[in-house]
Amino acid sequence: MASANDGGGSIRIPASHCGLFGLKSSRGRVPVGPSYSEVWMGASADHVLTRSVRDSALMLDALQGTDIGAPFEIKLPDDSYAEIIKQGPNKLKIAFSTESPIGTHVDQNCIDAVMNTVKRLEDMGHYVEEAKPSYDGLELAHDYLMLYFATVASTVRGIREEAGYKGVAKLELITRSLATLGETISAGEFYKSKQNWNTYSRCMGGV
Repeated sequence: MASANDGGGSIRIPASHCGLFGLKSSRGRVPVGPSYSEVWMGASADHVLTRSVRDSALMLDALQGTDIGAPFEIKLPDDSYAEIIKQGPNKLKIAFSTESPIGTHVDQNCIDAVMNTVKRLEDMGHYVEEAKPSYDGLELAHDYLMLYFATVASTVRGIREEAGYKGVAKLELITRSLATLGETISAGEFYKSKQNWNTYSRCMGGV
């Protein structure tokens, strides 16, 4: 297994390309301290990439819990994840969509993969229906990127304060470019985007 973190797909996307299992743990499940309370406004979570669900469950048993000063806390399960994965799930209600949330083209191979998964879930006895979130995907992408750019700008500022401009010069061009974009964002814009994140969370929570 390999350690990984995920703020926008960095565990899940590589896993989907490599035939690995990649789980982004829920916010607060795995501590990010002691140096930080949260990363990327809580959007980033730490876990691992593994070859199997079993290995991921074993590591989650080892990593889960809260640390001092953690802003989020999730109730620990009654049993270990290593034991829970041995239990068959109850009948689930699962939504799916083959549309891009930002209106871009979706390759037919991707659509076929989703529909094959839908059939397999239905064969397993789950209720599956086509649906999509009610929020505007382009607005969500904008608000995500606003906080992403601002967070990179803050990180690069810290590097500059510690190692000077020579330290910043060692960063990749894309990182420096993202930081430059982040420095153009006002405090008001940043706060509005963060408030919109809460709106999206409530939208998903109410489904």
